[in-house]
Amino acid sequence: MIYLLIPEEELQKIEEERFACSDSQISRRLHALYLKGKCYSHQEISEYVGVSLKGLTKIFKKYASGGLEEVKKMYYTSKHSDLEDYQEQIQAHFKDHPPASMKQASDDIEKLTRIKKGKERTRKFLHQIGMKPRKMGGIPAKADPQQQEDFKKSLEPILQEAKDGNADVYFVDAAHFVLGAFLAILWAFQRLFIKTARGRKRLNILGALNAVTHEMVTVVNDAYVNAWSVVDLMRKIREKKPMGKIVLVLDNARYQACHIVRSAAHMMHVELLYLPPYSPNLNLIERVWKFIRKKCLNCVYHQNFESFSNAITGCISSFGTVYKEELTTLLQWNFQTFGSMGEAA
Repeated sequence: MIYLLIPEEELQKIEEERFACSDSQISRRLHALYLKGKCYSHQEISEYVGVSLKGLTKIFKKYASGGLEEVKKMYYTSKHSDLEDYQEQIQAHFKDHPPASMKQASDDIEKLTRIKKGKERTRKFLHQIGMKPRKMGGIPAKADPQQQEDFKKSLEPILQEAKDGNADVYFVDAAHFVLGAFLAILWAFQRLFIKTARGRKRLNILGALNAVTHEMVTVVNDAYVNAWSVVDLMRKIREKKPMGKIVLVLDNARYQACHIVRSAAHMMHVELLYLPPYSPNLNLIERVWKFIRKKCLNCVYHQNFESFSNAITGCISSFGTVYKEELTTLLQWNFQTFGSMGEAA
């Protein structure tokens, strides 16, 4: 039997903390200590709190030796992995030679360290050092990383002007949605199938995304997009803001960089800022097209072109309401350049 004399003030503190504590294990310890101070027997405390008699003895010894703070301490022990001694060497190897499977990773680790690990232990270790399965992305071979970095630096002050309310900056691009099934990955008990519409009819959308408000200005048709479509888009944007600075960020597609577009921009006092070649990663609106596919096209059957078109335009019209919070997160100005991306050998 362990005899403890717990002052009344301490008991009041223990009573307050046992209900306020978010850690269930510490809360049980405090509850046991409180009941001990109220002269309950060890057997009764064990039944009320759900702690073994041996566990109660440890709790009371902690209090006797170090007081309340000792009772509230948590000690966690972790097993030392023999691979941790080779962590830097393994990280350096996998940075240059990323494995395609757990078997390959396990074999590479064995060659480097002469330590054999199974697939599951290898998987845990890779997660531990910050690796996880990532789908590779493609980089246009003709993209110039330095041009992209220089463009980003020139874009930053323009975006700051937009943020300060001194300019309207729009990212411009066209998307062509072909009527049909947009297949995607779903969690399911078996493989699922979806109907797909016949024909190749497509909805063309030339869009301009406001970099600050995320409002979309669009020119929509089912024929084609050309220079006059861009002129119509500029006219719509200028009508929304009759006076003031407007900047359009767009790529070098011929119908966007031709004399007709440049002349119209000059007449409407609209500045054109052309992206470096092969730089979709710097065009904010590219994320919007993927977002639309995800929200209203992936794994959804549209019986006819009218239903298909309404789903897309309806999604765009909901940007300022239903999807406002999601787009605020998605459309941050965190542009990744090809020069900052990892490359596989």
